[in-house]
Amino acid sequence: MARARIFVLILLSLVLLTGCWDRLEVEERVPVLSIGIDMAEDGELIISIAVPDVLGLAGGPQAVPEKKQPIVITTKAKNLITALEQLHSMLAREVFLGYVRTLVISEEVALKRDLNEVLDGFRRSGQFRPLVYMIITPDKPEDIIAVAPAEALLPVTYLYRMIDNEIRKEWLVDTYMHDFTIPYRNQGIEPVLVSVKLQEDRLSIAGLSAFKKGRMVGTLNNEELSDFLRVKGLLGKSIESPCNLHPDEILVVSPIQIKTKTRVETNDSGHLTAKINIKLIVEIIEKNPDRVHLGKEQVLEEYLAKVFENRTNNLINKIQGEFQSDIIGIGLYVRAYYPDYWKQINWDEYFPYLPVEVSFDVTLSNERLLIDLQ
Repeated sequence: MARARIFVLILLSLVLLTGCWDRLEVEERVPVLSIGIDMAEDGELIISIAVPDVLGLAGGPQAVPEKKQPIVITTKAKNLITALEQLHSMLAREVFLGYVRTLVISEEVALKRDLNEVLDGFRRSGQFRPLVYMIITPDKPEDIIAVAPAEALLPVTYLYRMIDNEIRKEWLVDTYMHDFTIPYRNQGIEPVLVSVKLQEDRLSIAGLSAFKKGRMVGTLNNEELSDFLRVKGLLGKSIESPCNLHPDEILVVSPIQIKTKTRVETNDSGHLTAKINIKLIVEIIEKNPDRVHLGKEQVLEEYLAKVFENRTNNLINKIQGEFQSDIIGIGLYVRAYYPDYWKQINWDEYFPYLPVEVSFDVTLSNERLLIDLQ
């Protein structure tokens, strides 16, 4: 009896020793790091992939070269899955999407197609990660993903590191793929994507692209991008402004701390209004020409608050008038605090006419720069 039990245990243990029956050697895979999506004249998609030249794609197995430029391979198809199958056949290897970090889409595709439909194949893929930076470009995506400056530590990840660095400094909002698809599913906010353009042999941030129902409806330039970030509670980059005490003097002001509070209320007539209050601690990092402003701190703070308010009001007017898309996310507050009201209105039609009041409280942090340093 004991021998029979031992025999049964041995048989059961064999189930755990099946091995890697479906294993695939690294050399048999093509690790894709960036993908570009463009549109051909006939309406089909042009799909480009950027892969590191470490598997002999440029000729024969080889050691990893130092700062090797990425290889860009392009094909054309009606949808993403068909394009990937074509690339698989062209390369005679499995196209592996688990390492993709950036997804670059042309403005033409973003304007003419619903990106949620275009990217449906990626969303359903078990390989494709949702933490992929989605990027819009006015240039050709295959050119964007091929850019790799010589001084880049790892050229093939240059675009990803550039975006990631801007986000860490609060100079850019996260534009992950799941940040795009979640607002699409949840009413009350529309997504934005970072826009990147070619600048000689490098890349630069061109602003933000605003979307509505999966399609691009407009762009924000870099100054408007910083104003948008502050509405969302992020610092944004420094601003330049003439000094109210000396009109010929230019102040360069950099935010160092921020607290943004958004409220939705009903007025006496029962209609909704939104109020956005932004508390900023800023420092003057440059004055040209340098003049004495000691004792004028409060005057400067009130003046800078008006400067920020005017910039932000212009941004709100553009979002409501030109885009008519709630990329700010005010609708989320309406859904949360006025659910019955939300059910009675069409937010897409209501938002462009919603009164939005913006106010700034600005505090100077470095009074020493108000004195003459000469």
